[in-house]
Amino acid sequence: MKKIAYILIACFIGFQTVHAQSFTPISSVDATDATSFKKALLQCQIEDDAAYSNEIFSNRSGAFLHNLKSADSWVKFKGTQSQKTEVKYYWLVFFAGEHDATEVLWRGRELVKSPYFQNHPNLPRTYKALIEALKYTEQYNEVLDLYPEFYEANIRVGSPIKYQKTSMLTGVARVYYMLKNYPKAIEQYKLAVIEFERQAEYFQKGSTLNDIALSFGHLKLRDSALAYYNLAIKNIDNADRDAYNRHLRKVIVTNKAEYLIQDGKYNEALPYFFAELESAKKMRELHIEGSDYYNLARIYFLQKNYKRALFYADSLIAFQKKFQQNSIYIKALDIKSKCLLTLGQADEANTVDKWRSYLSDSLEMKKALQSHANATAKYEAHQKDEELTKTNIKLNAETDKVWYRNIALFVLILGLLATLFFYNQLLKNRKTIAAQKAQAEDNLKEKEMLLKEIHHRVKNNMQVVSGLLDIQAYKTSNEQFDRAVKEAKQQIESMMLVHEMLYQTEKYSYVKMLEYLNRLSQQLTVDESHVTVKIVCGDIKLSLEKVTPIGLIISELVSNTIKHGLVENIGSIVIELTEKEGNNISLLYTDNGRGIDPKVNIDKLQTFGLKLIKRLCEEIGGKCQITNDDGFRFCIEFIDEK
Repeated sequence: MKKIAYILIACFIGFQTVHAQSFTPISSVDATDATSFKKALLQCQIEDDAAYSNEIFSNRSGAFLHNLKSADSWVKFKGTQSQKTEVKYYWLVFFAGEHDATEVLWRGRELVKSPYFQNHPNLPRTYKALIEALKYTEQYNEVLDLYPEFYEANIRVGSPIKYQKTSMLTGVARVYYMLKNYPKAIEQYKLAVIEFERQAEYFQKGSTLNDIALSFGHLKLRDSALAYYNLAIKNIDNADRDAYNRHLRKVIVTNKAEYLIQDGKYNEALPYFFAELESAKKMRELHIEGSDYYNLARIYFLQKNYKRALFYADSLIAFQKKFQQNSIYIKALDIKSKCLLTLGQADEANTVDKWRSYLSDSLEMKKALQSHANATAKYEAHQKDEELTKTNIKLNAETDKVWYRNIALFVLILGLLATLFFYNQLLKNRKTIAAQKAQAEDNLKEKEMLLKEIHHRVKNNMQVVSGLLDIQAYKTSNEQFDRAVKEAKQQIESMMLVHEMLYQTEKYSYVKMLEYLNRLSQQLTVDESHVTVKIVCGDIKLSLEKVTPIGLIISELVSNTIKHGLVENIGSIVIELTEKEGNNISLLYTDNGRGIDPKVNIDKLQTFGLKLIKRLCEEIGGKCQITNDDGFRFCIEFIDEK
């Protein structure tokens, strides 16, 4: 059904584009009296009728907004209730063009309940805007309730919009389809088919039969689905044989070919998808074109033709730049990752898979946030209605009592009402403060949870990288390569330890250095029993920006001591971290090894390890000093702005 929907949407958009070019520019009018008010509103009506001729709301011009604001300013003070209702409708039209679902929902609900709007010619358009906003916010059950009212509104006002019974039936069916209530969707589609048959509308009938087949497919009723696909093809063949009908026939046949894939008949299925792809390119059906790239990649992957599968997966990824289809794009990345892995390109496969995972997580988070926002908006609207009703009842009761009071007590009553008013204001303020405080606490907890998850994922990803290095080291017996891998693992583990400590604590902005240095030194010397490490550190906490470079520096220094600085393979290391005034931090690293050769000029020494240490020192804004003092001595001072 999605493919057919995409075709219909593309046709509407194409028509809208051509039609928009024929709009007559409207003029700006300043409403200063009843006559100019009518002129301003007439200009709004002209643009609205032109934009809505194909039942699609679109963005309004600057002149439209100017006229609307001008009319609104005048009607507030001098207009009748009917004129005010008219202005409210054009505000609804404006916000519908801006795709502001919240504004459309409350304005539309107010309009369809207004007694001044029940026989207005724009009542069906208001229902249309409401239905689209409800679909956007996924309030499908309310959409089902509104469709019959929408249909009746068209009949009542004699609307020129061509909205027949079949349109309502197919609209309701699509809502049930979105709700995955496929039996109810099939029931509504079948009623629409009967109407299309009566009107001899074979194209629409064939399209609806295809929707029925798709619904049966979701219910795993293969025989029924195939039967309705065949009926759909037969009806399309009976319609006019123009280019678009031929394209739709290919779409239906390709839907049917999905069962060839399920049966493992991949070679039989391929021609259908190639034919549909070429047709989609000619008809500029971008959604179908993207879907076909994915299906071709999927078929070749199932055939274990990984190079061809990779070609079409890359084609879809390139196509993504032209037209975004995130769900299919993620599937294409999954196929590409698997193909690369099978073809022995593990590093590139891992990169693609990480990107796929990130996109997938982003989509899920976006859906969750949208769902939460929709539920919150619905709940708040309901609460406001209840509060308004209660307030009105209370005010009416108080008003009745006041009229029956003795006139002599009038001043006292006024004082009481004033007291009640300020008391209510106080209660409202307290409730508002409490709600804001609760919201702030919820936001803080959510941010802490997300930050903790980020540190956990970073740590896990580093663990994966470390594991990959182990795999590569296992494949070779080169000692130099093994040493390089071991040093790289130590550097990764020093960073991994930072993130591990962060997600294990309640504070995510800083790290306790005594615990970190003890754990880091144990990791670095776990295989070096002949080396002892002494940590001298008070209750010092450093920010994440400083801890990671410091961990890498210490990792490099310990590695250098073990490789080059020990005398008779026995030695001791002292790491001392002190905090001075003004957030000044000093790190002192010493060992009792042989130190740097006195003949070597330390300032001109340009080894890779020393370059790395100096660059890390610059990163944290520190100054380092390297000397020989009964062994190797390294000192760095920097500022940690907390």
